[in-house]
Amino acid sequence: MKRERFVTALFVFGIIASFFLLSVVLAETSGALVPTADGGNDSNDWENSGGADCVSADCSAEVDESVCDNGASYIESEDEDANQTFDIDESSIANGSTITRIDITVCAARGEGGAKIQTRYCFNGACSNSGDNINLGASYLQTTQSFTGLSIAKDALADLEIGVANKKNRTARMSQVSTVITYNPPAGGESGGTAPPSSGGRGYTRVVFSGQAYPGSTIEVLKKNLNEHFFTNTDTGNPTISEDGAFRVFFSDVQWDLWIFGLRVTDREGRQTAVLPFDVNLLTGIGQTADDIFVPPTVGFEQVITNGDWLPIAGYAAPRSVVEFFIDNLTIGQARADEAGRYSFSTTTEAIAAGNHYLKARQIDASGRASLFSPARTVRISSLKITAADFNRDDEINITDWSIFLFRWGSSDTAVKTQADVDGNGTVDIADFSIFLRAMKV
Repeated sequence: MKRERFVTALFVFGIIASFFLLSVVLAETSGALVPTADGGNDSNDWENSGGADCVSADCSAEVDESVCDNGASYIESEDEDANQTFDIDESSIANGSTITRIDITVCAARGEGGAKIQTRYCFNGACSNSGDNINLGASYLQTTQSFTGLSIAKDALADLEIGVANKKNRTARMSQVSTVITYNPPAGGESGGTAPPSSGGRGYTRVVFSGQAYPGSTIEVLKKNLNEHFFTNTDTGNPTISEDGAFRVFFSDVQWDLWIFGLRVTDREGRQTAVLPFDVNLLTGIGQTADDIFVPPTVGFEQVITNGDWLPIAGYAAPRSVVEFFIDNLTIGQARADEAGRYSFSTTTEAIAAGNHYLKARQIDASGRASLFSPARTVRISSLKITAADFNRDDEINITDWSIFLFRWGSSDTAVKTQADVDGNGTVDIADFSIFLRAMKV
């Protein structure tokens, strides 16, 4: 197949494009973050302008606004397991810091039906894929995948790259990639570009955030200034959360500067919101307050459902609020949270066409105030009867899935072995083997 050749222009920005803008406007990042395909690690498998491998400074990433650009330009690959990563500037992360989380957002679409990709990062030559396929549609859409539970030590020789892996012999196209990196600074202080207070009068002031989350939730506070590319975990602020989920976070010693704070809320069952960002201008030394923050609900659901089966959704919201659900921007129903903030909802998929769809939710309180939407996440409606046997999520159960199943089923690593629990009963045994064999006949 003759491939189309387009000039590559990846747009990368320091804040995930799916962030929610709240009561203040999210500042543009500067041009300092310009990832480059430097030929290191595996930056050589996707195509640049003219069909050349994307391996050097002529294949770089520009800073862009936080929108999916609809494929005005892109890189592409049609080869399964073709990888492409871009070197990023991690200099604002202080040496001795520990990277705990990497969120990667891509704006991508298919060039051929059935195209699939995964996000990917490499650190000092060791690379990891997300493990979950992004099934690409005809239109460019943003998808975020998170690498959590990391413990990566950053030093002066660190080389961090982000990008994509093609997971099907179909043409995939990516027009943008971005990242948020969460890390713990070394003991003795935070990283970055803020100078210590000087005799010129720069000092410290307060920042306060307050609003409504969920009962039993926890709040993580991140921050960075405009000289930094990535958020830092903050162990200050001492958030207080009342029994009904109302919260208040108070900082009394934030240095005068331009800051971006991010709040991330986790419900009592481990589901998280996206990072909710706030620009805070403290250059004048006047403290800032953001009140009445209405956190979107958390949303949990199985991301692959057999066509015709019920799609159960559960999560947390403010007590007694109404949670509205949308698939592809069409309302599919609502549920009311109980006094503990928990809600549950279920809808049939009989009238939903097979393929990828996008689910999101918002909550409305008794006064009629509506929150922002939760991030739109993919739900795939499959024609398969036993979707758990489709390990590579390509809507086929074949020899590839068989190989994956056998590897996991026979593994001595408990974490790997549990991924072969096809019937979902918490035990991996001969029953799962039998179910998989029946699924291959479908």
